[in-house]
Amino acid sequence: MKKIGCFVCSLMMAALLFTGCSRSSANDAAPTPDVTQSMPQNSPATSTTDMPILSDLKEGANNVVEGAENLMGLTSLQDVQQASEEMEDAVEQLSEVDDAYVIAHGNKALVGLEMNSQYQGGVDERLQKMVLARLQTIEKGISQAAITDDAQKVQSIRSLTEKLDDATDLSQILPMMEEIMQGMDTYNE
Repeated sequence: MKKIGCFVCSLMMAALLFTGCSRSSANDAAPTPDVTQSMPQNSPATSTTDMPILSDLKEGANNVVEGAENLMGLTSLQDVQQASEEMEDAVEQLSEVDDAYVIAHGNKALVGLEMNSQYQGGVDERLQKMVLARLQTIEKGISQAAITDDAQKVQSIRSLTEKLDDATDLSQILPMMEEIMQGMDTYNE
C-alpha cells in the first residue's frame, strides 16, 4: 500500500510541476493596459481554468489507486476471511452445488465443491466458468480458480477454511493453500 501511495504522490507532484511550468512567471513582461481597457477581475494565480486540471488530476490518481488495488487482489487477513466466506455463499447459489469451501488470496481462489445429489456431471469447463464468475461477483481481481469435487481434497479445503476463520496471520494459511493447489488444474479467465 505504501508503494501505491508513493506512486500516486509522485504522479501528483509531476502533474503539479508540469502545470506550474505552463504558467507565465512574474518576471515575464506583462502588457500595460491602456487607460480605455479594464483589468481582468481574476489574477492568473486564481483563475478558474486551473480548477478542472486539479480535479482531473485527482480523479486520475483515484483511478490509478483503484486499478492497482484490483491487480493486487485480496492481501490482508480480514479481506481474505470476509471475501472467502462471501464467495462460499455465492458459489452455493449454483443449482449444481450443495456446499462450497473457498479460500481466496491475491488473484487466486481454491474451491472445494460438494455437489447436489441430482447433478450427475463433474467439474467441467462450464462449471468452472460459472464458479469463477460467482467468485468475481465478490472480488473482481480473482482471475484463477483451482476447483475440485474430489472428496479428499474437498475435506482438506474444508479443514483449511476452518483454520482461516481462527487465523491471526496469513502465513499460517498460505503454505497449506499452495500445497493443496499443487497438481490441481487451475481455470483461468
